[in-house]
Amino acid sequence: MIKKLFTVLALVAVLASTSLAQWQNLGAFPDTSYKGGTHGIAVDPDGKVWVSSYFKDIKWVTGTDTIPTAGILVFNPDGTQASFSPITVVTTGGGFVVDTLKGNCRGMGTDEVGNILYCQSGTTKIFKIDYKTGEGIAKGEPYDYVLSSLTAPSTDAAGNIFVGPVVGGGSTAIVRLGSDLQYIDNAVVGPPDIARTFEVSADGNTI
Repeated sequence: MIKKLFTVLALVAVLASTSLAQWQNLGAFPDTSYKGGTHGIAVDPDGKVWVSSYFKDIKWVTGTDTIPTAGILVFNPDGTQASFSPITVVTTGGGFVVDTLKGNCRGMGTDEVGNILYCQSGTTKIFKIDYKTGEGIAKGEPYDYVLSSLTAPSTDAAGNIFVGPVVGGGSTAIVRLGSDLQYIDNAVVGPPDIARTFEVSADGNTI
């Protein structure tokens, strides 16, 4: 038994060193000037990198005021910002519902086609954003079902979106939302804490 264990460990060590050798450190992205409490990150199908800080580091300047937000920075693969970056406001509901990202970013992910999912605390919300344009697609407010600040989200192949509680246990739940971010049902009640993110299998049956 001990020999078998050592053999397995040796194979793991060899495979790990081989896999690590395939990676090359290209330095800081987008450059060394980028600093902050990044709490959410996602990469879209075009290779753009979406990041957001837990802290309200991005200012939204209106005609009469300057509002601190936990907005989203969007970087092209070459490190330059996308034309619609930063995103400090998300508009949904056919243009009639406007949300300033005044909460704290709790995590980000992508849906089944690469659109961006952004979770915030403060007022607990989840947004879906078009990865091509930066425009809002949908908004959900699942606090009444999750009963906690949100983790980063995950998506199955059918487009169902799962999000859970940072602090689990009790009556908190990992919930399943539709592609419109509206509540469908509970996937897991009373998950263990503490969580920041999780993954869901393509068929949606394994978390």
